[in-house]
Amino acid sequence: MAEIVKRYPAQFQSKYEAALKEFRLPYWDYFRPRNDTTVNMPGIVEPGGQTHFDYDFSLPRIFVDEEVLVRHYKNNDELRPFPNPFAKYSFPEAGGLSQDDWILAKQLTQQRPRGPTQDFSHERTVRYPESETGTVGNIKKQSDMLNRERESNLTSIILMIQNYGSYGTFASSSVTPGASGNLESIHGAYHMLIGGGSGSPLGDPTNLQGHMSHVPIAAFDPVFWMHHR
Repeated sequence: MAEIVKRYPAQFQSKYEAALKEFRLPYWDYFRPRNDTTVNMPGIVEPGGQTHFDYDFSLPRIFVDEEVLVRHYKNNDELRPFPNPFAKYSFPEAGGLSQDDWILAKQLTQQRPRGPTQDFSHERTVRYPESETGTVGNIKKQSDMLNRERESNLTSIILMIQNYGSYGTFASSSVTPGASGNLESIHGAYHMLIGGGSGSPLGDPTNLQGHMSHVPIAAFDPVFWMHHR
């Protein structure tokens, strides 16, 4: 970060040196709402089974918008549009995953609890893909799932804090077989809620996994690193 500051013109360096002292790596809090609007009566079930809640717990826009404005260090701190590195990762045409790597990733989807093998886009990371190798994701579907599952996951965490006597049981699914949930299982569930495929019936072609959903390739999705902070 200090090396980046030195690239700016001298008149801007003091400002970014001060900003560097305040810099922290961010993380994503699943349970912190993005839009603070007036809550009328949270938790009321409306016709059709929808839970009414006027806060939004969907993926923050920094992981969704394809383009962001970045200050350019060579042009008087001018804001310029720039491809958003948090929205996706584009696989290089050379020096990236080989065809054998992609075949293995597809074969390993057989180990998941639902459905047959599934391929993924070899061009870029996608969340809630609309087709196996397509580059378009269904953001609305993702937002609906994150908002829908928030309450049950938060309730599970509160119950675990209140009732578990062992931190190991609270933290890990490997400590006490048969334990009713733990932080590791909720962490894993959010891989699916973010990437896609969560709750889909066997072989459902309309609810495909994205890269974030599949452990061998999940780390290619930039949101992985906020999920693991």
